Amino acid sequence: MDSLIEVGGVGYAPNVHIDGDSILFHEPAFLVCKIRVDPELVLLCQSHGDRPHRGTRIGRMKELWPFESLKRYLLEQTKEFFRQMRSRGNDPLQSETEMEVWGPFQEKADISNTRLINIEEGNPFFPDGRWVADNRGTIRLESKGPQQMTRDKVLNSLNWERGAVFLVRGRFIATQGYREESTGVVLV
Repeated sequence: MDSLIEVGGVGYAPNVHIDGDSILFHEPAFLVCKIRVDPELVLLCQSHGDRPHRGTRIGRMKELWPFESLKRYLLEQTKEFFRQMRSRGNDPLQSETEMEVWGPFQEKADISNTRLINIEEGNPFFPDGRWVADNRGTIRLESKGPQQMTRDKVLNSLNWERGAVFLVRGRFIATQGYREESTGVVLV
């Protein structure tokens, strides 16, 4: 009985690992999914009284028309997110209906198709030049966080031309983590 540790009258065996490489880490993590939603649907919901969502649980969203269309679409996409996270080794700690919804947000501009230009061409201090993306402007955000949309803001603004985005956040257990040898940090 000397190898057992007694806690509250119940004996537990100590968990000792000699080989550090054989340890599996299970770390809790918040994972976020970005879901693109038709701006017309968001405008319809907000014109009937829906407010921007700041951590609203999917199961607590309204179930009347037109809100149920938005809820059903977000729930379908969340189920796909669950399936993909499970295939990557992340076990959910909550159901799909308990996940939090944040939005709508503006979709960020796509800069993947911009070409590179040499901004230091002819500079003797940078003989190889300095290459940067050829972005000619930025989009000014009206406010941070989820936003109340209006038809005029969406249809007449270049900021909303890529659509509206909702973020769905949930708690998962990352089961495929390991400890990095050089720093000792647990990577999941």
